[in-house]
Amino acid sequence: MLQYFLNLPPFDFNQALGLVATVAWIWSMSLKSDRRLNQSWVFVNAIWCVHWALLGGWVGAANVFVNAIRSALYLVRDWKTTKYKWHMMLGLVVAYSLVSFPFMKDELDILPVLASYTSSLAFFIFSGVRGRVVLTLGHIGWLFYAIAHLSYGGIISTLAVIGIGMTTIYRLLKDKEKARLAAQA
Repeated sequence: MLQYFLNLPPFDFNQALGLVATVAWIWSMSLKSDRRLNQSWVFVNAIWCVHWALLGGWVGAANVFVNAIRSALYLVRDWKTTKYKWHMMLGLVVAYSLVSFPFMKDELDILPVLASYTSSLAFFIFSGVRGRVVLTLGHIGWLFYAIAHLSYGGIISTLAVIGIGMTTIYRLLKDKEKARLAAQA
C-alpha cells in the first residue's frame, strides 16, 4: 500500500485540470442560488469529464457527463416538487447504467455508478438532513475512485465536499434541536 503512494504520478496538465475543477466545484458550493449552482455544475462536470477521461477513468467520465445533463435538467424544473420525480430518478439510474457498464474494467468502476445513484436520490427525492447524508455517502464512493486513479483534484474536492456535507448535517441537526427546544419553551 505504501508503495502505491510512493509512485505518485507527476503533476501534469490533467492534474492541473483536476485542480481547476476542484476550485470551481468548491466555489460553486458557496453559491446561494440553486439555479446558479446547477449552471456552474454543468460547466464543472464538463471539466471533470475531460479529467477522468484523460486519466483513463472512463466510468467516472461517463458518470460526470450524465451529471452535467442532470444539472441541466434541474435548471428546467425543480424535480422534487413534481409527481414525475421518481420517473426522472429511474431514468437517471438507467442512463448511468447504460453509459457506465460498457466501460467497466474492474470492481472499483462500480464506485462512481453507486455514487451517482445516491447523489441523484439526494437531488430528486430527499432534502434537508436526509439529502445531505445520502449525498455525503455517495461522495465516499467518489473518494475511493479518485484515490484509485490518483486524481489529486478528485481527492481534494471529494474530501472538501464530504467535510462540507458533514458540517452542514451538523448545522442542520443543531438548528432542528434549537427549533425543538424553542417550541417546548
